[in-house]
This record gives sequence, structure tokens and C-alpha cells, in this order.
Amino acid sequence: MGVPEERLHVVPWGINLEEYGIGPIDEPHREELKVENGGKAILYIGQLIPRKGVQDLLEAASMLRDKEFMVILAGQGPWRRYLERRAMEMGLRDRVHF
Repeated sequence: MGVPEERLHVVPWGINLEEYGIGPIDEPHREELKVENGGKAILYIGQLIPRKGVQDLLEAASMLRDKEFMVILAGQGPWRRYLERRAMEMGLRDRVHF
């Protein structure tokens, strides 16, 4: 079952993805965020509200405990305290940086 084309609306990316692609974390930020050399960071920038799915990101991160990574959440919103509490409950206290 498809959706009629006239009911679809494409919203293009608001940023140039090539300009903000994958790359190394510079040393001052690596130290501040406690990301080891060679470690990975997952960056989310946006509002901390339910419809953005940040809770899903935390769930996914909780499944990757044996991996070396840091989740960086840059943003504000009414769900910040909830997300902070969920990160602690999931055992991600040292891996999630607000």
C-alpha cells in the first residue's frame, strides 16, 4: 500500500552534510569529553523533546556498552532531566555528555 505522490512532501537537509561529515575530535575536546584516542563520538544537536527520538539514541547506545564511544547531546528542552535520568538508569553515565 503506497502513499499518493500528491500527499508526499520532501524536506531537504538544512545543512551541507559534506561540510559536517565524519572526522576526528580535536585534542582539547577529546580531553574534556574523556574520549580516548581512536574512540568514537556520536553527536546529536537539536531540541531535547520526545519527537526527536533522543531516547532511541540512548537505547541504542546502551546496546553498545562494550564499544569505545561517547554520546554528546547538544541542545536544550523539557526532556533534558528525563534523558539525564534515563542515561544513568541505563548505565551510560560515563558515556553520555550533555
